Amino acid sequence: MSIGEPDQLITQPGVTAEIDVSVAAQSNNPEGQRRLIAYLAAAKRSGQAALVAFEISPANELLRAAVFAAGESVTRDPLIGAATIGLSTFAIEFSGGLAAASLVDTDNGQNVFAKINRTHRLRMPLVKRDINIPEKVSGVTKAGLTFMGGTVVGMALEQRENPTRSIERNRFYSLKTSALLAGAAAVGGALASEGINVGIDDPRKGGLIAAGLIGAAAGGRWLKKHLTKAEINQPNWHDTDAKTGLTFDLVTSKNKLALVAEVEQGVWDETGYGSLAEYREAITHSRTFAAFDGDQCIGLTRMFAGTNELPPFVSSMPYYTEETRSNVAQECEKGEIEELGTLAVVKGARNGRVPIRLWRLAYRDGTARGIKKWGIIMEPRRVEIMNRKFGFTFEKLGDPIDYQGGLCAAYIMDLDKTRENMTINMPETYDWFVNQPLGS
Repeated sequence: MSIGEPDQLITQPGVTAEIDVSVAAQSNNPEGQRRLIAYLAAAKRSGQAALVAFEISPANELLRAAVFAAGESVTRDPLIGAATIGLSTFAIEFSGGLAAASLVDTDNGQNVFAKINRTHRLRMPLVKRDINIPEKVSGVTKAGLTFMGGTVVGMALEQRENPTRSIERNRFYSLKTSALLAGAAAVGGALASEGINVGIDDPRKGGLIAAGLIGAAAGGRWLKKHLTKAEINQPNWHDTDAKTGLTFDLVTSKNKLALVAEVEQGVWDETGYGSLAEYREAITHSRTFAAFDGDQCIGLTRMFAGTNELPPFVSSMPYYTEETRSNVAQECEKGEIEELGTLAVVKGARNGRVPIRLWRLAYRDGTARGIKKWGIIMEPRRVEIMNRKFGFTFEKLGDPIDYQGGLCAAYIMDLDKTRENMTINMPETYDWFVNQPLGS
């Protein structure tokens, strides 16, 4: 069933590829120093993620309201009202934006942006509701979403349209957008402060101002209503191996998908695995990541979703208990588990660099979409190699059976456990796989 030397690995359905551990090459620094650096970097990124999460949470609005109320209680001066709400808005938005700019290509950043890019988790504080992001976002709509959601939401929209944006560009965007939001908040603060004063001194004029504020809120609700019918378009992931010049992409175009399918079937024919027809439904609902040497596809992997039908590792393999199968199936249906499916690499490219970069791209994409676990069908010996070489934590779900020409079993990997294991035992591999910008 396998191809090549025993120290190669295979995923099913797929082909073998020897492991290249050059990406995890150890530096000349002492082990303790390397781990300390990795831990400090992880702590820094966790702090940045917390700051970004605060910026997009209701606590952001509560803090600014508290600052404004404190100023009003002391002065009732419109200028002070403008200053308190404007400066607090700038401080919060700019800090969150800078943190987000540093996190865009990291695991923590993808987890935060998943809260923005997933339909049911995008909350707009201005209207206090979750709304969907349209697949095609006009300039006006983008401005409205940024005004309602803040700098981080706006940056997520910009990054979605252009995943290769540099950190410097995102930092400048943070400064510019935070200043604009602060200016708008300052005007609103001054008007609100004046409205309070007028309402106290002249209730009739205060009522007119209140009516205007209600109208503005209604406008926000109208905008929210017209943004709730579209689905989210995920980033079009792209990676480059600087040493080989190979490129790696999330493939979405029909022409490229057809090209990738030809390569996939060709590898299956070569290995005698038969037709991929029985996986037609799973492939239809899969996300395809492919490696290219120029315009030539040289390898691919697929992630099988379980929201339309259960992926093969659930439906086709034995489990130790049916309770476990039922629990896994429910998580698949909720979109929290996907199967790491086909891995096919053409002859001449089976050197390990292609699989690990395809897996890294699939991992970045999955975490951005809120995927929590990976399933897989694989030979037990190959699982041991993957877990040992890369710090993965695949656990067996049932006894092995003869499957597509080899003795394979179903496994599952909790991504949180994997991150923890890699951080402790392979900090440099973890940093490259999870945090380093694509292209590194």
